[in-house]
Amino acid sequence: MTIKNTLLTLFCLHSILFTSFGQDKTTFETEIIPKNHFDLSILQVFPDSFPLVSVVFQAKDGLGNPLKLIKKEELGVKENGLWAEVISLRNITENEPIKITIVLDKSSSMLLDANQIGDVWIFDPRKAPKGYISPITYAKEGIKQFIKSGELAQDSLQLIGFNERVNQVSKFSNQPDYLLKFLSKMHPEGATAFYDAIKVAVNSLEGMEGEKAIIALTDGLDNSSTISRSEVGKLAASAEIPIYTIGFGGADSLALDSLTLATHGFSYFTNDPKQLASIYLQIKQQIRSIYELRYQSQTLDNLSDERDIEFYFANDSLVFDDPKVAYQLPSKAKTFLEERKKALDLRNNLIIGAGIGTFILLGLTAFFILRKKKNKLLKVYPNPFENSFTLDYELHSAEGVLQVLDESGNVHATILLTKGKQQRQIEGKDWPTGTYLIRIAAGDQLSEVKRMFKI
Repeated sequence: MTIKNTLLTLFCLHSILFTSFGQDKTTFETEIIPKNHFDLSILQVFPDSFPLVSVVFQAKDGLGNPLKLIKKEELGVKENGLWAEVISLRNITENEPIKITIVLDKSSSMLLDANQIGDVWIFDPRKAPKGYISPITYAKEGIKQFIKSGELAQDSLQLIGFNERVNQVSKFSNQPDYLLKFLSKMHPEGATAFYDAIKVAVNSLEGMEGEKAIIALTDGLDNSSTISRSEVGKLAASAEIPIYTIGFGGADSLALDSLTLATHGFSYFTNDPKQLASIYLQIKQQIRSIYELRYQSQTLDNLSDERDIEFYFANDSLVFDDPKVAYQLPSKAKTFLEERKKALDLRNNLIIGAGIGTFILLGLTAFFILRKKKNKLLKVYPNPFENSFTLDYELHSAEGVLQVLDESGNVHATILLTKGKQQRQIEGKDWPTGTYLIRIAAGDQLSEVKRMFKI
């Protein structure tokens, strides 16, 4: 569901209400409360190139639909209460191959749908009412649609079936015929070892390259696992594998929420087995809607290594329910802030000293001081850059070079510059992503330093 569609829906509702009640002249004073809430999951924060910070996130609306086609202008970010400059926003999973493990509960309770047969504990499938369709049939149909949705050419899928044991595990494949045949052999019986099945899924995916995810369906309480929920959650979190759960019927919603929260996934719940197919496809879209947002921190005067990030919509009628996350600056970034503060203090002291010296000289004999003209970096743009940037400079020496240094002070590149007031295109397409320092060096003269960000 795009933001544009959300706003269009609001506009239509407003038009209907205005038309219906347009003749009523009574004036009401009221507070407009945002009603379009989105569930935000911040998957990871990468502050290694501070003050350029990268945040990986995904979001869905109240109906479980992923927030897609987001534009950079539609989001705002605050760090420690100060607005940050949003540099870029991109979907990082839209065209990436993904390895997905689908975990299916095939315990005997997956035969029962209370909506069709009432709340019973014992059910003989041979005595099912006419037209009865069991939940596992709907679940398998949903997985079939998932497999047939046309994107398996680039993805790889694994199926795991469990009851009181994890007894059916397929190989990873993008061949629909193999996966559908494997799925057809899953039949309901026995108890529920849900967390054991999640552990097997994590072990299967751990160590694999690229994006990974687990989609797990269960309809009841775990009563047979040898591993606890918290243990398997920590296992998945340490492997950086998100778990998306589908809770049906009597599933433990608190347990599933806890599991997905620990692994940066999402939970879906329904009592209608007919909804299972659409939920599987929603999750697939959700996996394809993971974004990376990069912003430039404005909190450079704050030496604290504890940072809070908060996401906002540019349109204040749209809100995130839980938009905050905390992160800690790496030691390199904290050192940078401390050195920056020292440099600013030194500069301020020099300015004050220069001012006092000027007043002293005014009361003495005038001296004429000949100073060499400085080489200058006039302008560097765009910043951040992706493939190249333009350098406007002024070089008074006969010869000089542009030095490009990495964050550790090592010279990354040296580029010859010609004398005069010039403009130069600098290619940086093959440079690693990160922060660079540039300056002009000519003889014993060094220009001021400018900081560049490669994205």
